[in-house]
Amino acid sequence: MKQQPQGDPASWDEVSRKDAKAQRKTTAHWEYKKCSSLSGEPMKALGTPVTASWVSCVSKDDIRSIEVRNLELKKIMKKKILVMVGVFFPIVFFLMNLTAMAGFLKIETRTSVQVDHDVLKAHVTITNNGSDSAFNLQVHLKALNRLQDGLIKPQLDPGMSDSFLFEMPLSDVTKGRYPLTVLVDFHDANQYPFSALSGMGFYVGEDANPNLIVKVDPVSMKKKQDLVFHLKNLGTNPLQAEATLALPKELSSKKQENRFQIGPRSEKTLNFQISNFSALAGASYPVYCFFEYESEGVHHTAIASSMVTILKEESWFRRFRWMWVSLAVLLGLVFVGMLVKGRKKGFA
Repeated sequence: MKQQPQGDPASWDEVSRKDAKAQRKTTAHWEYKKCSSLSGEPMKALGTPVTASWVSCVSKDDIRSIEVRNLELKKIMKKKILVMVGVFFPIVFFLMNLTAMAGFLKIETRTSVQVDHDVLKAHVTITNNGSDSAFNLQVHLKALNRLQDGLIKPQLDPGMSDSFLFEMPLSDVTKGRYPLTVLVDFHDANQYPFSALSGMGFYVGEDANPNLIVKVDPVSMKKKQDLVFHLKNLGTNPLQAEATLALPKELSSKKQENRFQIGPRSEKTLNFQISNFSALAGASYPVYCFFEYESEGVHHTAIASSMVTILKEESWFRRFRWMWVSLAVLLGLVFVGMLVKGRKKGFA
């Protein structure tokens, strides 16, 4: 049998073994490796017989290189997570606020009226307070059951205004207060028609406050809904009155006039059913109703206004969109957690 090498076992770089005959009887190997322990001290020769195995040692430099690699992998993983979060959550926010990003049209009117030498003069200013341009605008003024049409303005850009002057001769008109409406027709860039309605009163000769007061609640509707007006006669005499409903072109009613009587110091309820003719979901439209009567040679007008909002007919998916968004966020968090867990296993 050969002798084992002499010298410091920590410097041995060879394997001692028995001769061929002894090797057939045993599979034990003596392996000596020059290495350093984790504490930096030289490791002793491995004197334990092993069978078909290798004994490996890791140096300090190897440990440092592994730690550096792990730190680099952690940084890469954090960057990927930040990229995922930076992409995922803006997409969710965009989906939640998609409808709010669309442009809108909003035409507002300001009307001043005066009667001068039996001539009604109305100065109407229209302003585009929306985010998109309006096209083919036309102002229609109605007073004393007469209608006047203004010239068509081809385009009105956001933030811009334009003015129109109307003159209407008056003759044989009883003194008192009368209703006046201004209706503006306009279109969007796709030539879809819209209208904006406003109502007010003006007086001829002598102004007078009515004894009739009216209240009406805002209305939300899809196809049809009743406008309910609550009236009170504050006077001591019965009133023979007429109610006239003024609507934008997007809404309609089979009956827009109603003659009625209300007793002294009494209350009454009056209904008008309105229908959605071409109104868009989510839009709001002002409507007006004028209550006129004559008392002691003076014409009186009470004005009631309400806001009609068109409800959206949401699909099943849109009705539960918050649930879908929450589920998407949850799946995203689960995916990020799985990625973090997988990276940790890779580091181990």
